[in-house]
Amino acid sequence: MEKRRMNYNDLRVLKTEKLIRGAFHELAQEKPISKITVKELAKRAEINKSTFYAHYDTIQDLLDTLEQETIVYIVDNMSSVFQLLEEPEQFIDDLYHALSDCRITFISRLNPNHTDFTKRLNQAIYQELEKKEVDVRQHQHMRILISFIISGLLGLMQNPSPTEETDLIYIKNFVRNGLG
Repeated sequence: MEKRRMNYNDLRVLKTEKLIRGAFHELAQEKPISKITVKELAKRAEINKSTFYAHYDTIQDLLDTLEQETIVYIVDNMSSVFQLLEEPEQFIDDLYHALSDCRITFISRLNPNHTDFTKRLNQAIYQELEKKEVDVRQHQHMRILISFIISGLLGLMQNPSPTEETDLIYIKNFVRNGLG
């Protein structure tokens, strides 16, 4: 999958991206991702198929791009991943709000194998800890803990309930007690 170099300062490119993504979001509300074709997406976006292919190789490539942008947004909008070790409750709140801000339920619902998204987000957070010079080898179960938190928060968001706040507190207590 070769990424094309787009000039994202060019208003035409930005407009086309907006059309493609808007059409994709609309179609994803109507049918499973596996049933969306480039032909119907292009028609909905009122662009040529070749224009779509100038931006993405496949529908899956578009979805992967959206997921990667979401991961970058989440990591960039968390106060500090280092809080996982010092203030796990704050880390969970930050992650929960970042996931909420980027409509993660939409992304994870689109991808039938959203475990890939969970793994990539887990890896991004783990790498961010390494960048902050946290010796992750000292924390052998860090990947499992991060995965647990991500899965728990995604589960809450995908199955909203009146007890969501209580469930969030439960996750925080479980993590705090586990770290203690």
